[in-house]
Amino acid sequence: GVDFDAMDHKPVKLFFLIAAPEDAIGAHLNVMARLSYLMKSEQNRTALLEATSPGDVLILIDKVD
Repeated sequence: GVDFDAMDHKPVKLFFLIAAPEDAIGAHLNVMARLSYLMKSEQNRTALLEATSPGDVLILIDKVD
């Protein structure tokens, strides 16, 4: 993990960068909602940490409805 001065003083293991075209109004909100829902589950967080490729991460995110 990375020391990111977290409130719980634990190292941060997952970071997300969201990029979208300027004309994709609200697209980032959909992604943020999916990530928020995904991160609620310990099983999903573990799966993200064990992902071996960007494609694996996208598959996990796409499974969130």
